Amino acid sequence: MRLLAGLAWSLAVAYGADDPQLVLRRALDDVRLTTHRIPNYTCVETVERNYYSPLANNLPRACHVILEQRLHPTPDLVLKFRSTDRLRFDVAMLPKGEIFSWVGASHFDDRGIAQLVRSGPMGTGAFGSFLTVVFDQDVKEFAYQRTIEEGGRKLMEYAFDVPAADSHYRVQVDDYWTHTPYSGTFRVDAASGTVVTFAARTGELPEAAGSCMTATALDLSKVHIGTSEFLLTQKARQRFVAPDGREIENTTTFANCREYLGESTVRFETVAPGPDPHVKGAEQPRVFSPGLRFQLALEHPIDSTTAAAGDSFEARLVAPLRDSRQRLTVPTGALVRGRILRVEAIHTNPAELVIVFRPEEVDVGNRTISIRAMPDSSDKGKRIPIELPERGEENARVFRFAGDRVVVPLFFRSDWRTVP
Repeated sequence: MRLLAGLAWSLAVAYGADDPQLVLRRALDDVRLTTHRIPNYTCVETVERNYYSPLANNLPRACHVILEQRLHPTPDLVLKFRSTDRLRFDVAMLPKGEIFSWVGASHFDDRGIAQLVRSGPMGTGAFGSFLTVVFDQDVKEFAYQRTIEEGGRKLMEYAFDVPAADSHYRVQVDDYWTHTPYSGTFRVDAASGTVVTFAARTGELPEAAGSCMTATALDLSKVHIGTSEFLLTQKARQRFVAPDGREIENTTTFANCREYLGESTVRFETVAPGPDPHVKGAEQPRVFSPGLRFQLALEHPIDSTTAAAGDSFEARLVAPLRDSRQRLTVPTGALVRGRILRVEAIHTNPAELVIVFRPEEVDVGNRTISIRAMPDSSDKGKRIPIELPERGEENARVFRFAGDRVVVPLFFRSDWRTVP
């Protein structure tokens, strides 16, 4: 009887693997099991953005025109690879959606990704929200398309179409958000009932959105987190098409996925430092007075081929930091920590590499104190040109290097001046 029962089960599985309706049902159950039981978890998300622009400068055009011309581009609309930048975050998936922080920060920011990424296109949803929205909220009907063989697996492809009235897919237009229609396809491993790829494309967007269309493609697989197994994105690609013909493709990968513990949400307040026991007679301030000049030397080299905006850096004070009365405030060698705000390779002729640093805190004795500074543009009476940072890069310094791949060396020095 056990043999017959096992044979019957095997036949049922074999039959189900050939039936598009049964495979779809297994896939939907599998995705919903993940989205309904999903724990608080976090991964490190790395986004590499590649920027392409037409060979000729173009004025913005109506989105329906640029999308049509994109299908049959004239020579002036042929795209050329211009630049790339890289960003890195901690991303957490909570029941209400995705939240972000810079890597290793003490808390997540629930105000949205725009608080961290102030320039360039950035989409969310690849970490888990897309699965919830498509398979659990928006789509009323899936349509079987075809079965293909790929990599030794039988994959069944399904399509969906969501009108604006049913859509939870939002895009920002000026200072408000609007829901957009979208459509797409996904493929299911017929043997396991696991969704392995997913693709979606918005309808035509308002020109004020800055993008006429966004296309998203996800590669998915099962990942163990704790004692459970969940369907997560391994790689995502998002393509943005601008009204002037420019296109940006974001490639996102996830690593170091782990359970997100509640105590990690604690917001650590800056503690006012007391006197440094290692400096006799020293009086450390609660804040640094403005106008104090100091020089930093990098504690570790920074390789532009792996570094990303969001990474932290460490440096040391080259000379003691003194107040306006020349009293010792922070000794030589004190550790200064900060963030990299931009790592951008510009593929022009000649190519160049841009890195933006921002110091944020200083170790003073056994305490840590926040520091705000701007580039010091004076050097013994000579004026040094200082490049203005972009939006979101306040209290930071822009460095440009020749070539599109650079290792900023150990002990690399930079000059700063404290600000309020």
